[in-house]
Amino acid sequence: MTYSLLIQGPLNNRSLDAIEKYDYRNQFDEIIISHWESDDKELLNERVDGCIIVEKPLPVISEDVDVTLLSDNSTFWYSIQSTYEGLKKCKSNFTIKLRSDEYYANFNPMKEKLSKSQEELMDLEQTQCEGITKKNGQCKNITKDISKLCHLHNPYHVLKSEKMVFGSVICKARHEHGGFTYHIGDHLFLAKTKNLLETYVLFDKMYRKRGWSPKEEEDFSWMKYVSGRTPVPETILAKAYLRTIDKLKGGSGIFNGGTEEDKAFINSFDIMDVNKLGEFHARYNQADIDFIDTYNECSVEKIEDMLK
Repeated sequence: MTYSLLIQGPLNNRSLDAIEKYDYRNQFDEIIISHWESDDKELLNERVDGCIIVEKPLPVISEDVDVTLLSDNSTFWYSIQSTYEGLKKCKSNFTIKLRSDEYYANFNPMKEKLSKSQEELMDLEQTQCEGITKKNGQCKNITKDISKLCHLHNPYHVLKSEKMVFGSVICKARHEHGGFTYHIGDHLFLAKTKNLLETYVLFDKMYRKRGWSPKEEEDFSWMKYVSGRTPVPETILAKAYLRTIDKLKGGSGIFNGGTEEDKAFINSFDIMDVNKLGEFHARYNQADIDFIDTYNECSVEKIEDMLK
């Protein structure tokens, strides 16, 4: 497996210094830096030698952007655009997305978590398919395309290689955030590059309301408002990713909440305790708080805790 590191957002010494300090070049097959034309170009010195630089104009929230999907003072639209432009340049199988105002010393635990859970589920899928075969004679040639065969019998069953592993920063369980569900951490995450790119294609269509088919407009219920409030970016990301991978696996991509969507969420995400990534600097801009080498604000230890 190959890995890209995508650093997105305004150029920042914090992440740029970390490239050499924590030997990111040996941790990744390629490093992409996606930033804005208005940033200080002098920051792009020898530290970024060999990196792929993506430079775009700072996005404007114009009339073609659906502001009803953005909370007040939200930077989510800018994050969407810088991540989307960077993902277009990622050529590796998997991508880790990192905010430019943060760093983490060692990304290997994230890669290992994804790899280990993939192996565990392959064993589980084989057992489940063999059980179905014995029961009703279905699932022929199970070793040839086991992921598709399993999906036929359980539309909410996702191979762990399709999972997103997200960092625990700003992650919240259901009861902690006023009814918002699937409040994953969106500062740091790892997933298959193809899945992430498709998710951000969906974002671009969703926020610009362009390229929507009448059916997609009708199915927009997957991203519902909660108590009259705009869903937070973390929830929007989780729901968009759920929809994307379900459609890529042959499903409808339509979830209407409840037990079925919860099952899909559990099978599609995993959490990484950032305290296991060595030295780090995480930033919570809204509260003007920095977390350096220790983060104790997350009560979620395993993905099932998110639904409590």
